[in-house]
Order: sequence, then structure tokens, then C-alpha cells
Amino acid sequence: MKQLRSGFSLLEILIAISFVSVLTVVLLSGITVSSQLRLYNQQKTQASLYAQGGLEAIQALPWSQVVNGVYGLQIANDTLTLVATPELLDTRFTRTITISDTRRASETNGQIHGSLVESGGFVDPSTKKITSTVTWSDHGIQRQVDLTDYRYLWRADRLVQTDWSGGGGQDLWASTTPNKFFSKDAGADTATPGIISLTAG
Repeated sequence: MKQLRSGFSLLEILIAISFVSVLTVVLLSGITVSSQLRLYNQQKTQASLYAQGGLEAIQALPWSQVVNGVYGLQIANDTLTLVATPELLDTRFTRTITISDTRRASETNGQIHGSLVESGGFVDPSTKKITSTVTWSDHGIQRQVDLTDYRYLWRADRLVQTDWSGGGGQDLWASTTPNKFFSKDAGADTATPGIISLTAG
């Protein structure tokens, strides 16, 4: 009768050590990747908040300051202003605000209207495109978040007409003399400067 041997051979021990080593490497790699992914998600969330903050800041500025260009934001004496250089946030993130023109599909009598278009169309002086970009370095990899919004001039007084005696025929809006209008019906009398009267017609 063959006697059963007890204990482990050297080969079995080496195989066991190799298996444990491989398993350890796999587990450590998984932990490292998970940690890096968690850190990236945290950084991306923070960058998105900074980008959103940039968009909201532009909405709070007076329309006269919303001028095409590339800017950073600066607060001095409790006043928010645009500056020529991007701003550094938390020693890691760089935020840049880009203000640019928008274009709309149609134009009628000097009025720009219709859907926004990327090219062609007509420049809308009452709408600006705002892009807030936040960049940062993540283990040597350059990351970036871009958010876009639009700023509108809701109260756009393009023309204040006070004198209609110049007559019809002015296709485009203008505030210079004579202040002509585009056209009128037969029932409107504009002969007296500054007065429109209804007549039979």
C-alpha cells in the first residue's frame, strides 16, 4: 500500500506564491485606477462649478461691459470686472471667459431675428455668445471643461421715433434727421412734425 505524503512540495509553494503575487498586483492596480478615477471626477465637478460661475458672472455685468474678447474675472472693492488675463483658481484651475458675436438667420427693415446660425446670416448686436473654459492638469494630462450660454440685451432701444414729417421710404432704422419711417397706411397723417393723426381713408 502506497503511503500518502504530507506537506507541500517546493513546486506547489512556488505556484501558490506566484498566484498570490498576481492577485495582489491585480487588486492594487484596481485600487489605483479607482482612486485616479475618483480624483478625476472630483476635479471635473469642481471645474464645472467654476465654469458655471463664470457664465453667471457675465450675466450680472452691465451690457456695456459685455464686449468681444478673451478675459478673466476679477473682484476688486466688491466690484466684478473683466481683466485681460485668465484667472487661477485654487492654484490648479485656470478659467477663461470668451465673448463673441452671434448670428441670426434673418433681417427685416434693420431688425435681426430668427434662429441662431453658426455661419452666414446677420450679426445680432443684442445677443452675445459666452463661453466659460476651465483647464487643469491631471497627472500630466491636460483636462478641459467648456460651458456656453448667451447674454441678451432685452431692452434694445434701436430707434426712438419722435418726428414722422420726413415721410416714408427709410428701409433701415436710424436716429439721424430726417427720421423717416418705412411705410404708412392711407389713414395716417404725418404732415405735422411730432404728431400722427388718424384720418378717413
